[in-house]
Amino acid sequence: MSISARIGIAWGSGPSEEPTDTLVLTGNQYFVDLRVLKAPLPTVVPDWAFAGTKSSRPGPQPGQTHSTWHHTVDSRTSEPVSDEGILWSDPDDPLKTIERGSMRNPATGNIEDYEEIWLDTVPPPNPPVVFLEKEDGSAIVGIIGEKSMGVGKGFAWRREGGTMIHSTGDVEGLDIPLPEMVSVGLKFGSWIVRENWRT
Repeated sequence: MSISARIGIAWGSGPSEEPTDTLVLTGNQYFVDLRVLKAPLPTVVPDWAFAGTKSSRPGPQPGQTHSTWHHTVDSRTSEPVSDEGILWSDPDDPLKTIERGSMRNPATGNIEDYEEIWLDTVPPPNPPVVFLEKEDGSAIVGIIGEKSMGVGKGFAWRREGGTMIHSTGDVEGLDIPLPEMVSVGLKFGSWIVRENWRT
């Protein structure tokens, strides 16, 4: 389980910068990733919003992890897609993770090498971790403690402690009446519980 904010991305040998407000909620298997272009834009402009499942295996060097993110829903494409990278902890700061890989650079349209820097948030003790998916696979909602995000076809939102941070489109999944520790696989309307646990 992790709550990760991206604080920098570099393409190729270029400088590291952070043009977005990016947050990722990750459970045991499911994740939600929302990247919004930073102010002073007059409206919320998602740079990229996607969600799906994550798989990991040991990386090429000790202490590294090779992770693959399988996109069930993706604001940039209607086709199933995945991306992957090698991750390891920053030796100077255990809350920072370095990720290197290759993916399509939206500025050029080309597949390019990248390096991202992520900063993990320490969650409160024993937070609920809940992920739900629309039964047709068109949307996923993730909840860790007081942070929640939803990504679906045509919408994306992020909320913290009941306050909406970002939203665009006709948002769904904001107020699903989820009882305490319901079973995985249980349906609430058109939503299916994919993960429900506490650390």
